[in-house]
Amino acid sequence: MEAGEVVWNRGLLKRVGICHGISGNTYVFLSLYRLTGKPEYLYRAKAFASFLLDKSEKLISEGKMQGGDRPFSLFEGIGGMAYMFLDMNEPTQALFPGYEL
Repeated sequence: MEAGEVVWNRGLLKRVGICHGISGNTYVFLSLYRLTGKPEYLYRAKAFASFLLDKSEKLISEGKMQGGDRPFSLFEGIGGMAYMFLDMNEPTQALFPGYEL
C-alpha cells in the first residue's frame, strides 16, 4: 500500500504504456482496489485513466509525452492504454496483462 502512495505522488510519467507508463501505474490502483475494496484506489485509477483519456493525444503530438518505441504495442504503446480502458469497465475483474491470473 505504501508503494501505491509513491505511484500516486510520482506516477504521471512521460509514457502511455503498461510497461513504463501511466497505464501500468493505473493497474497498481486497480489491483489495490480489487484487494482491499477501498474506493480511494478506484478513484485514483479513474484519475490516472482520465488523465490519459483527456491529455495523452495532445501531449504526444506536442512531444511532451512518449507513445513508446513501439507505439501500438501492448506493453509500450497505446495497445496497453486501450486494454486498461477496457479493464476500467469492470475494475473488480481487472488483471495486469500477462502477470495476474
